Amino acid sequence: MINLLTSLLAVSFLIHLFSIPQYIRSDNPEKRKRFFLLFIFSGALNSGLMTALAVVVFKNPGSLSTFDLTLTLWVVSGGVFFVSVWIQSTILFRIYRRSRNPEFFHINYFGKKVYNTRITGKNDLVLMFATLPLFLFSGAYFTARLINLIRNGEI
Repeated sequence: MINLLTSLLAVSFLIHLFSIPQYIRSDNPEKRKRFFLLFIFSGALNSGLMTALAVVVFKNPGSLSTFDLTLTLWVVSGGVFFVSVWIQSTILFRIYRRSRNPEFFHINYFGKKVYNTRITGKNDLVLMFATLPLFLFSGAYFTARLINLIRNGEI
């Protein structure tokens, strides 16, 4: 029961973290409202799951010994890894699309493309460099545990 609650809490926490940058960078008011509601709903769900987890542990403290921290860390690291891959690929795809748009480059005297500095926004660079350590650490842990699962049959 504790493993299920912590896994649900980890997924809900990742959804909560996912909704923050989506809310910030959304230009459409309807999408902003939807991501804000997702943020509020996942926060309430996190609070409910944490309360349920606390109640289960207080009612049956012996069940805490069956808690598998390795499994929970593996699920969380996999979620962080895939979210950071998604964020980085979105940023790179956005930069690639801008590089094809004539608004973001001009042709110099020698006939070569010269890209404007507007091709990458400040938020893109900050997000790219902020998610890089998350990508590396969580990806390494997730991959190592996945290889261990495939080779030995245990996480």
